[in-house]
Amino acid sequence: MKVTKNIFWYLFLFYFLVHLVLFPICFFYTNQTIDLESFGISEYVKDYLSRICSTLLTFTFLLLLSLKKKFYLDKNRSFILFLLTTILFFDTLGNFFGWFDVNGILRFLWFDDVIHFFSPILVSLSCIWYLYVVEKNEKYLSLVTASCVALTLSSIWEIYEYWSDRVYKTEMLKGGIEDTMSDMTAGLLGVIFFSICFCIVTRKSS
Repeated sequence: MKVTKNIFWYLFLFYFLVHLVLFPICFFYTNQTIDLESFGISEYVKDYLSRICSTLLTFTFLLLLSLKKKFYLDKNRSFILFLLTTILFFDTLGNFFGWFDVNGILRFLWFDDVIHFFSPILVSLSCIWYLYVVEKNEKYLSLVTASCVALTLSSIWEIYEYWSDRVYKTEMLKGGIEDTMSDMTAGLLGVIFFSICFCIVTRKSS
């Protein structure tokens, strides 16, 4: 496969560059060097500097690892990398533009609900792609494994939100235990939705 056709690798690089640009913007805004309020950026960004720094370090590590392992030559690995970092990308955008503080999307959905619904879907798809498509493992074993990984990471994310509030002084757990249960329920529904779609698609293809 030619490198020029690996669109997923370039999308990952785009995600990395966005974080590379947003970090100094957050830094200068936090230090009151620049004013972003006229562009609709909320003051929540000032509490997000530590987290975006951690996310940028994660992207840097993944970039160096990908270059060393030559993921850009492998479309499957690049696709999985793209799926997983898409979660981080939209989490960053949500925090930077204050979308998590929006009361509702379409009058009943929070951006937070959308993220917690689709993130396990992307994780499940990543696992399925590796286990079932690449490694050719048994279909239902791959599905169960992918579902378990997605639900586990969804639970770990809730733990991360708690410690992010404690360490970074963010406000991720706005509704306490109710917010946590809502997020985990959205994640469970995402896994169920993906499982149903996967079974339908694979049944038709077989």
